[in-house]
Amino acid sequence: MAISQLRSGALGAVTALAASLPLIYFSVSRGEWIGIAATLGAALLAALGRTNASSGLLLLGGMGVIAVSLWGDIYVNPGGTALLLAPLLVGLIMIASHLGLLSASSTRGMGPSFASSSLIAMFLPPPWPILGFAWAAAGGITSEFEAFSTPLIPPASYALTYVLEAMLSGAPLGGEIPLRPLAFYSSFINNINAYANPFTISVLAISLSLFAASPLVAMRRRALVPLSSLLSVLAVLILAPPPSLPAILILYLVTLALGFIGLTYVTDMDVIPILYGHLASIPTSDELRSLYRENWEGLIGMDAAKRELMAAAASFNGGGKGRVVRPVHGVLLYGPSGTGKTALGLGFAAWLGLERGFRVLIIRTGALMRGGPWSAAHRLYLVFRLARALQPSIVYIDEVDALGRARGEADSGGYRLVGVLLQEIDGTVSRFDKVMVVATTNVVESLDPALVRPGRLGDLKIFVPKPPPDVVAGILMGVAQQRGVPLPDWLLREASQRVETGAEAEALVNCVAIKMGAGAGDDSLAACLAGTTTGINAYETGEQEEER
Repeated sequence: MAISQLRSGALGAVTALAASLPLIYFSVSRGEWIGIAATLGAALLAALGRTNASSGLLLLGGMGVIAVSLWGDIYVNPGGTALLLAPLLVGLIMIASHLGLLSASSTRGMGPSFASSSLIAMFLPPPWPILGFAWAAAGGITSEFEAFSTPLIPPASYALTYVLEAMLSGAPLGGEIPLRPLAFYSSFINNINAYANPFTISVLAISLSLFAASPLVAMRRRALVPLSSLLSVLAVLILAPPPSLPAILILYLVTLALGFIGLTYVTDMDVIPILYGHLASIPTSDELRSLYRENWEGLIGMDAAKRELMAAAASFNGGGKGRVVRPVHGVLLYGPSGTGKTALGLGFAAWLGLERGFRVLIIRTGALMRGGPWSAAHRLYLVFRLARALQPSIVYIDEVDALGRARGEADSGGYRLVGVLLQEIDGTVSRFDKVMVVATTNVVESLDPALVRPGRLGDLKIFVPKPPPDVVAGILMGVAQQRGVPLPDWLLREASQRVETGAEAEALVNCVAIKMGAGAGDDSLAACLAGTTTGINAYETGEQEEER
């Protein structure tokens, strides 16, 4: 197992355990071991990357320990027990809808885990009911850093449920909600009557709205998380003031710590492929380093193209000296097949990921088109939405001609696919989004003209030609050195005149390595050179040739 997988698994388990602390405390203090089992299961699922299932298990575990605690009351006073549990339906429905939104977009998240466990805090003795707001706010902050989550749901689910429970039970805001059946008369006449005046209702509405909206202040920026946490604490002060200044400070620090734990998980380079890997191919840090070594450092004879790409990347740093520079949104690599366009594009994406902190999204056109053009158009929209949420980011599209053919040649599904591609590359939300699209094609003439204009893939067009003989010789020597394969001088001279592309050079060196490994002599290596165009016969060893 790769180090990146072990690291992401450990980070997921730790985050799930941090999210489930209220459930752990409740289960241990009451001896309800079903909650401990649910917590361990949730941590295991999170370690495996199944964060939605982990959140669902925490939600079921929390409801399970409450049901077990009320088991005797369910038979004695089913109506009063139902009245006590009724507000929990609000939180259950909101968290379930949150998980539904993630599933609908084929993504995962950790925000619902914090919200699921926070519902237990209101049934614990102080200061847990107040600390429940910290878990709920942390769920909102975590969701703010997720591409397809709704940050309003985690804080709103706890705040609304807790206020409704306090109204029905008559418990003071900030106090524990007793786990006992309620009397209908006292709940609706005596207890709710205390909240009936307009001033109290207005204060509740303002504080609940402020608390639910506090995660939005973070705006996916780590530097703003302390401000978001402070705003959530201020909302709690209006709703249910903690008893002392140290209690307020503890509430703030817990909110801040939990928020950073959650966002650290969902923004980690090795976790992002787990959360969003169903939409696009997203390399882990180990895979990026491999792509960088093979397709950027190991790419020979393309120094000029590399310099152009690096200059385009500099557009994301601004113009300097008061100049306003729009980032380069689109780069098109085109030319004959086998010249290294794919390697150049992947290598540049890896360089941006490792050296500039870009999130790398790779669109495999074959996988994207698996469900037909209509499904592909929707998935393409989600990929670009993800790219904007993770910006700065780069979207790499190999064989873009499979998606962006001229609309006159496309059917209705293909027409829609081209339309989505045009709109998303153009940056309809903001022309200054830090999202770069790098695409490759062998048939640039088949692309829709609107796709290759400036502002889209026409921001930078790089022709990747067949290399001249001197460059071919350099490529051959470089590949041979990387593979540890000695090339005879005569073969190098002849190959530099006959090999036309980097792909052929790599195939030649690979054939020579196979023949040498089989003990073939230099006199049989000429077949390798012919094999770059004639195919499998090049891999026959000298002994096989003699038998023929």
